[in-house]
Amino acid sequence: MDLPTQARAHRLAASGRGPAGDERAHAGLTPSTARFRKSSYSFRENCVEVANDPRTGVAVRDSAHAAAAHLTFARPAWTALLGLVKAGRL
Repeated sequence: MDLPTQARAHRLAASGRGPAGDERAHAGLTPSTARFRKSSYSFRENCVEVANDPRTGVAVRDSAHAAAAHLTFARPAWTALLGLVKAGRL
């Protein structure tokens, strides 16, 4: 599954509209239990926070809307996303 498709599947699963198989990706990490940290590259209102979860991968949320849903990425997808950002392709 490519990165955009995986991110969409995780958003749908988090909203309760996705396939039942995707629900397992969100079983362990919730905004109340996650230990989010702010990106060192965040500035003013453009802040994102990241949390690691050994069971599901990496979660990302908008720090201005911390109670809203977060995106969860499997570790390979997160690594691919970071590579694209670092290469200036996103």
